Amino acid sequence: MRARPMAMTMYRLYTDGNKSLDSPRTPWETPDRRWNLLAMLRLGVWPLVNYTHELTLLSEDLKTRRRADQASPVSSSGELTTRGAFASQDRQNFRLLVDSFGPWLKALGLTASLDRLDRLSRILGPEHEDDEFGRSDEVLHNVEVFLQILEDELKRHEFIYLTPAEARQYDDPLAPFAKTLKAFPSAAADIADASRCGALGQATACVVHCMGILQSGLYALASDLGVTFPWSIELENWKNIIDQVEKRIATLGSGAKSTEKDQRLKFYSEAASQFRYFKDAWRNHVCHLRERYDAHQATSIFLHVTDFMETLSARLTEPSVKEV
Repeated sequence: MRARPMAMTMYRLYTDGNKSLDSPRTPWETPDRRWNLLAMLRLGVWPLVNYTHELTLLSEDLKTRRRADQASPVSSSGELTTRGAFASQDRQNFRLLVDSFGPWLKALGLTASLDRLDRLSRILGPEHEDDEFGRSDEVLHNVEVFLQILEDELKRHEFIYLTPAEARQYDDPLAPFAKTLKAFPSAAADIADASRCGALGQATACVVHCMGILQSGLYALASDLGVTFPWSIELENWKNIIDQVEKRIATLGSGAKSTEKDQRLKFYSEAASQFRYFKDAWRNHVCHLRERYDAHQATSIFLHVTDFMETLSARLTEPSVKEV
């Protein structure tokens, strides 16, 4: 009684998978090359396991009958035994499995296995009905080779596992930076790359892209303070930009005082101080390939950058946003 829900579930997975068999692409050939466990069950894993098991059972049965023939080639009545002959029922059973196997191999891009299955299919054709004993041996040999090729080909298709939390981070990489994206839209690519590198365990790459996120904020801070260079700011290094930012902040301190002015100076000074901290603590090291980072360090840096940029976004935007 308990087996019925599982059977119904597997049937639904099988029928859902059948709907995808005609797709021109393998299931992981998507922009982000994702394939989750449910999709694996729907398209590929369960049919492959089931058909491989059935094909193995048929082969073992035929192999057992052939061994019995070789052990006792003559019956008690003096006639040749025919237990190992490739009978019409054998042909029908193998043909059913081969025809069922093919579309799944095609859908999963297992081309070498599919080629070998085609060879087995030709052996099962009606033109090979003259030597029933030889046909048994040939079928057994080709089934064995097919299963070996299938195993080898499956080993070459590898997938990286993501925990549910990592999958969420990969699927929605921009989520932690809602304010930042509005204030600094040019940071979107680095935000996505930092999040996804973190989810994939590429810690050092995550830190590199975190520095890219910060760079959008640094350029905006310099622009807001009227800091300019004879060339594009993108060609200037962080040290020179921060030095000029701090000089400009120092000049703002002179003149009449006011609460608004004090608040502005506090904001600018804290921002400049943070950028110098980021530069000395991490940017110089990671961008000049002096240091590598582990997952714990990358997560800490990512969270620090997130908090800082979200705070910065409350008071600062890049020039393109101001123009809009």
